[in-house]
Amino acid sequence: MRPMPRLARPLAVAVLLGLGLTAQAAEQDSRHRFKWRDEQGNLHIEDSIPPEAARLGYDIVNAQGLLVRHVERQKTAEELAAAKAEKEKAEADKKAAAEQASRDAQMLAAYPNEEELKKAHEAQMALVKQNIDTATAGMRSQEKSLSDMLAHAAEIERDNKPVPATVQNQIATLKAGIAEQKRILEKREQERLEMQRQFEQELTHYRKIKARQDELRAGGTR
Repeated sequence: MRPMPRLARPLAVAVLLGLGLTAQAAEQDSRHRFKWRDEQGNLHIEDSIPPEAARLGYDIVNAQGLLVRHVERQKTAEELAAAKAEKEKAEADKKAAAEQASRDAQMLAAYPNEEELKKAHEAQMALVKQNIDTATAGMRSQEKSLSDMLAHAAEIERDNKPVPATVQNQIATLKAGIAEQKRILEKREQERLEMQRQFEQELTHYRKIKARQDELRAGGTR
């Protein structure tokens, strides 16, 4: 290989130095810095992230000072708990909405019109009323038996005789049975009223979702 001319050597060195400086400048240009404000509002721009900046939040900027990315401040334990609770609530609300949508679809499929739903309600109410009437008739029978037993005990007492223990036990049993039957009837009546209220709410809801379904179908046929 022929030796490099003397005049070419300084030129080559200058080129190499120029390339080195260019690479160094490019490295400096690509280096990111961290921009943040302390609790007093003072602005800081540093090459590393101090703990206070990580806690308060900071911006990552390039060599020209342009924003590359913003990093939010660290959340407190209370904020993290609140965020978790909010996320869980949102997920629960989403699940509940999906379940409600499924029930609505089932209702619309089971009852194509309002009259069908009303018939189903009436059938259930008729069954409840029948149970109440049967229980009422049973209580009336017990009340008559108690009335007869009390009359029998009164006749015994008018004859100046002690009322037998068996008669007294029967009277006590009938009284207890009637009292229990009254409690059952009151509970069933409350259940009937609650069922009627639920049916009214269900009918109102049905009308709402049926109207929405009809609107969607009308819009799809246009």
